[in-house]
Amino acid sequence: MKRVIQVIIEPDHPITYRYNGILKGSPVWRGLLSVTTLFLSSLLAPFGKDGKSYISDSSSFVNQLKESNLTGTVVSYDVVDLFTNIPLKEALDILRSKLAIRINDLDTHLTIDSIINLARSCFDTSYFTFNSKIFKQIHGLPMGSPLSPLITEIFMTSFEEAALSTAPFQPLCWYCKVDDTFTTIANDNDPSELLNHINDQHSRIKFTMETETNQHLPFLVYRKPTHTDQYIHYNSRHHLQIKQAIIATLTRRAKALYHPDALNSELDHLRETFTTLNGYPAQLVTATINKTIKDREPSLEPSPSPIRVTIPYLGPISHQISRLIKAKASIDVTFSSGKTIKTYLKANGKAPSCEHPNLIPCNCGDLYIEETLRPINTRMKEQQTSISKLDQKSAISEHIL
Repeated sequence: MKRVIQVIIEPDHPITYRYNGILKGSPVWRGLLSVTTLFLSSLLAPFGKDGKSYISDSSSFVNQLKESNLTGTVVSYDVVDLFTNIPLKEALDILRSKLAIRINDLDTHLTIDSIINLARSCFDTSYFTFNSKIFKQIHGLPMGSPLSPLITEIFMTSFEEAALSTAPFQPLCWYCKVDDTFTTIANDNDPSELLNHINDQHSRIKFTMETETNQHLPFLVYRKPTHTDQYIHYNSRHHLQIKQAIIATLTRRAKALYHPDALNSELDHLRETFTTLNGYPAQLVTATINKTIKDREPSLEPSPSPIRVTIPYLGPISHQISRLIKAKASIDVTFSSGKTIKTYLKANGKAPSCEHPNLIPCNCGDLYIEETLRPINTRMKEQQTSISKLDQKSAISEHIL
C-alpha cells in the first residue's frame, strides 16, 4: 500500500546474506547494527535541533509561547503516519547537505560518505516478523529505531522551511514536535488554505488539521483517554526515594506547564491518583507535593565519595547495609531494583495462532497489514465505507483511489 508497504522475504527461513564477511541476520550483525544506530544518533543529534520551529520539550514549548504572538487563531497541523512515510533517500540527501557544511563540527574522523552509508545500512536491514513470516519494510523509517526520530526531524525541518517559504500567507508562529505542530494564524487567514498548500508539497507527506475549540487545543500538555494514571505502586519493593521522585517529577511538570488558575486542579488530580490508584499514604503525597511546589534556593550537595557500590534493594535490610558501609568505609551506596515478575515470566517467542490473520492482499500484488486489536470484520467495513465515500482516510482507500 502507499502508506505502509511490507513485502514477504523468505517466509520460512531467516534472512541470511553476507556483508564484508558478516552474516546478516546473525546475533553478531544485529549487535553491530544496534551499536551503529546508537552511535549515529549521538553523533548527528545537533542536526535535529537546528530548525527554527524545533522545541525540545514541554517546558521549552511553554516558554516560547510566552514570547510568541498568540492573538490569532490556534491551529494544529499533524502529519499522518509520519515515520512510515519519510522518504529515506530524500532524507539522507538532506543529511548529506548538512554534513557538507558542518562535518568539521562533529567529533569524528568518518567521511560524509561513510556516515551516509552507515545510516543507510541501519535502515536497509529493517526486518520484522508477523504471523510467523519474515517481512522487510520498504517504505519509510522503522518504528523503534533510535535513529528514526532524528532523521525524521532533519527531513521535516527542511520540508517545513521550504513549504512555508512559498505559503500563501505566513503563520504568526509555527512550532513543531515530531509529527505535531502548534500554529497561530491571523484571524482573516483561512487555515484550510495553508493545509492544502503543505499537502501539495510531497506525495507521501500529508497533514490533518485541528482548530481551536473554546480556546482549547490538545497539544503536548494533554492526557489521553487511555491514560491509566498507574505508576509504581506503594507496596512494590522500590526504594522510597524512587516513589517520592515520581510524585516530585509530576509536580514539577505541573508547575512548569500549567497556568496558575489550573495548577491547583492538577495537583488535586495527582493527590487522588497516588492515594486512590497507587496506594500511597495521603500524608506522604501531600508532603512531597508541598515540598516540591515551594520555590527554594538550591542546596549544596555533599561531596561524593571516590568509591560507589551498587547493591540490590531488598527492603529495610538494604538501608542497614548502606548506613554501615557509609559509616565504616565512607563508601556511597546506590540501590538496584531486584527481580520483577517480568524476569520470571518468559514468552516462548511464538505468536498465538490466528484463524483470520489481518492481512489484506491487493490485486496489484501489494499486501496491507492491519495492525489493530479490533475485530477484522469491523475494520473491513470501515475500509469499505472509506472507499465508497472517496475520502482517502485509510491506507486501502488511498491506494485504490
